[in-house]
Amino acid sequence: FNLKDLSEINYSQITKFNGIKQSKATQIIACFEFARRLAEYKNNSITIKTSRDIADLLSPEIGFKKKEHLIGIYLDTRNKIIRKEIISIGTVDTSLIHPREVFAPAVECGAKSVILAHNHPSGNPVPSSEDIKITKRIINSGEILGIQLIDHIIIGGNEYLSMKDKGLI
Repeated sequence: FNLKDLSEINYSQITKFNGIKQSKATQIIACFEFARRLAEYKNNSITIKTSRDIADLLSPEIGFKKKEHLIGIYLDTRNKIIRKEIISIGTVDTSLIHPREVFAPAVECGAKSVILAHNHPSGNPVPSSEDIKITKRIINSGEILGIQLIDHIIIGGNEYLSMKDKGLI
């Protein structure tokens, strides 16, 4: 395993290695979870100014995943991150998304705005027609709730595309 793959290993996988018993496996998994939480704590002080800020934040996390991951970034009135949440994990080419799942965490944490981001396992960050269609539906839902969808960013490998920057929303 490289470090990235090791950070995603689960309990049953790690205990298959010779010499790694229950307590050591638990310690290794706990260390990676602690690192994720520490990174999340640091992320909560970040002010989002550009789409590049989101891409830099999420590319290491989802850029090379084998399934689509949809993440919501919830912001306060000063565009500081107050919450980051995985909304759904889809398949190789599909992510399940519904406005209810996008805005429930926003209402819960009192977010003023939301940025959506998802990965394309193919590595091509160009949005599909379905990506554009659902993004417009989420924008309309947000207007009813008074919570603005600022952007929808698609990450493919080390590349990204901002629907807002491209004028798609």
